[in-house]
Amino acid sequence: MKRIVLTCETVTPMFMYGADGRTPELRPSELKGMMRFWWRAAKGEDNIEKLKNDEFQIFGGVGNGGRKSKVNLRVIFDKNSLHNNVRYDLRTDPKIKSKQAGSSFSLQYPGISYLLYSTILEGKKTSYVKNYIKDGFSFTISITSFDPNTYEQVIAAFWLAVYLGGFGTRSRRGAGNIMIKNVSGDDTAGISFVPTVGDSDHLKEWFDSNIEKIRSAFNFGTTSKYSTLAGSQLLIFNPQRTWFEALEHTGRMFADFRRQNKSMLWESAAFGMPVIHRRSGVKMVPCGTHGKLSDRFSSPIIFKVIKSQNLFFPLVLKLNVNMNKIGKEEGHNVHDIKTADMSKVNEFLELVKNDEVKEILI
Repeated sequence: MKRIVLTCETVTPMFMYGADGRTPELRPSELKGMMRFWWRAAKGEDNIEKLKNDEFQIFGGVGNGGRKSKVNLRVIFDKNSLHNNVRYDLRTDPKIKSKQAGSSFSLQYPGISYLLYSTILEGKKTSYVKNYIKDGFSFTISITSFDPNTYEQVIAAFWLAVYLGGFGTRSRRGAGNIMIKNVSGDDTAGISFVPTVGDSDHLKEWFDSNIEKIRSAFNFGTTSKYSTLAGSQLLIFNPQRTWFEALEHTGRMFADFRRQNKSMLWESAAFGMPVIHRRSGVKMVPCGTHGKLSDRFSSPIIFKVIKSQNLFFPLVLKLNVNMNKIGKEEGHNVHDIKTADMSKVNEFLELVKNDEVKEILI
């Protein structure tokens, strides 16, 4: 049996809840679910049936008579320290009152407020103070497997989930970022889990080195059938002093760009759907190849904060995705179906790049 134990710490607020949907809790199933997502993204398997079977063999499932997972993930944490009020961090101005959906925020951090809006907005159905897992919260994760090949792939997938993704609600918008403070146990397949860099140049080198090691475990295939790591684009910005400043740096640029392009209904839909434009009442939805409505289209843009040596690096990742078609939904009908347009997504990435931003093409 191979085993790795990772001492972790939240870098940005995490919105992950138990069965009641309101009590903060670190759920192993959600952590494992993100590992599965990044495992699929790294595989880039074009044969979906083969992908599902390979995933079933590693992570288990209830189909085909059921199969136990080859990987075990345990989370150890102090439940008594999980209750925190999000307004302590983001609603610092006592003059700020609860806002109904559609109202603007006049907070100290408008960029963060835009990225995390659904977690700080008190709507008509929210009669309680929303708790969350505060930044700086420590916990331990243990990953074990009896199969060496499985072990190598799952710890690589966990690295991707930590340093390219996030956990819980709004994880693609900067929430639920964590860092690894210490690693013990068996072989890490040459992957470095603890960044100890002090500038964006060395952080780029750290990413380059780890991604190449992970590439050897997956080969990074490509497919147009779902989001993949191969063909993705990673932007690394200069560090800030706090996670607030780091996430605000990229969040404000994103908020300004979206507001400037709010009339571009078709192009803006590429940032994630379904999306409702409140002024016009138009709902943009993803469509399948035959016009059938899909459930949702996750944003290809992921906002991140990496902590290293008490510095906080803003990151923006664009996953390699293949959007098909989008349309306007009214009632149960979808009309005006058109081919998706990624031009505004690419325009945003070009806008935020400058001579100081380090770019990695995966």
